[in-house]
Amino acid sequence: MGANDALLRLLYAGVSREEDVLRPSRESFHAYVRNTRPTFKLNWFHRVLADTMQQFYLDVKAGKQPRLMIFAPPRHTKSDTASRCFPAWVFGQDPRINFIACSYSSSLAHRMNRDVQRIMDDPLYREIFPDTRLNTENVATLSGKPLRNSDIFEIVDHLGSYRSAGVGGGIMGQGFDIGLIDDPIADAEAANSEVIRQGIWEWYQTTFYTRQSEMAGIVLIMTRWNVDDLAGRLLQEMLIGGDQWNVVSFPAIAEQDEEFRKAGEALQPERFDVDRLRAIERTLGSYAYSSMYQQRPGPKGGTIFKRDYWQYWKVLPQLEETIISVDCAFKDLKTSDYVAIQVWARKGANKYLVRRTREQLGFSATVAAIKSTHALFPHCEAILIEDKANGPAVVETLHSILPGVIAINPEGGKVARAYAMQGEQEAGNIILPDASVDPNIEIFLGEVSSFPAVAHDDETDAMTQAINWFRNREGAYGMIEFARRQSELINAQRKRAA
Repeated sequence: MGANDALLRLLYAGVSREEDVLRPSRESFHAYVRNTRPTFKLNWFHRVLADTMQQFYLDVKAGKQPRLMIFAPPRHTKSDTASRCFPAWVFGQDPRINFIACSYSSSLAHRMNRDVQRIMDDPLYREIFPDTRLNTENVATLSGKPLRNSDIFEIVDHLGSYRSAGVGGGIMGQGFDIGLIDDPIADAEAANSEVIRQGIWEWYQTTFYTRQSEMAGIVLIMTRWNVDDLAGRLLQEMLIGGDQWNVVSFPAIAEQDEEFRKAGEALQPERFDVDRLRAIERTLGSYAYSSMYQQRPGPKGGTIFKRDYWQYWKVLPQLEETIISVDCAFKDLKTSDYVAIQVWARKGANKYLVRRTREQLGFSATVAAIKSTHALFPHCEAILIEDKANGPAVVETLHSILPGVIAINPEGGKVARAYAMQGEQEAGNIILPDASVDPNIEIFLGEVSSFPAVAHDDETDAMTQAINWFRNREGAYGMIEFARRQSELINAQRKRAA
């Protein structure tokens, strides 16, 4: 009986391992992470992240071409889960999948490549997914054997592959079913460089995006750095009909009650508790902390212009005075600023944004757009055009065509002009079109709420130009009215004296 008991225990142990470890790891990405990364301090965050990644994979297989953004603070194991464990698990599900994985530098991308290989070489992985194997040799060039090096590896007896590259580098000659971009920005210096941000954007559009297959899904995993980072630009594109992204954001400290934590609680208190996070905030400053740890570039609610202070209209009242305010650009290149054309109107102390246009336009197109706007509002009192960029030439062209064209040479800096109208915004005197009237008003709000830490400030400039014009006019009206009353008083006194 003793020998039989020992045999039964071994048999049951094998069944238990299959039921408790191997099968769950095949069926659930979260179970796979839990069973293969025993040193991870897993909490609800990892389950949500893993379940989100698994659904993304299922959507790829279903041909839905999913787009997923994952935002999380530094050092919270997002890359370990999403960029190292996930590709290995996917290859176990389907060894025909083609990955392209990119990060801010080729050295980091190659290191992640090697990390994925090490996971797939682990005996436990081979036990979970016995049909998914890598070449045991390092193979750098085509030789009839599956490739395996720090640039690319191929799955033995299958068509699947994993290609790594630095953001900005070439990835021609290969496509992807799953494109993975992990932290495309290296540091604050890169994040604050418009040249680098523009380079990343052009690489995404012309190099990375063109390599996708007909079923391809894209995952962007990053810590936010700047309102104009890659994620920020993609979110702006989404608002005007671009790819629609599923955004999953994990602030380091909850700003409101969530499903798994209350407002004020840390994301991974066992790693970074609230006291530690507040110390980090004091070191970094509010802007950097808000971006990197709360995934919200810019302080909550806005910088100069707080979101909570904007008022909105659905039906305009009877208006007293209407103007057109224009902020011009130099050229209609992709790297140019936008031309902002706004129609503002006043009733009493309230100023209403009636209409807005924001496009990258050259000189002729700018002139045509202003003429078209004036045709819609032919009784406007003035057309204000900032005397910079194409502005002087636009003013010269339109001066003899349209009435009320005025070249504005703004006084003070952009920030000073914004602060000059801050009080009116806080008092509720600046009234914007409701989203039911202007479906793209969020683009305006995104820019002005993040100003001055924003790549493009054209709408902000056009707005402050208009509001300050109204204020100066009100001041002039006030002086005229004061002079009139003083004259009436003097005349009355003279009559009494006579």
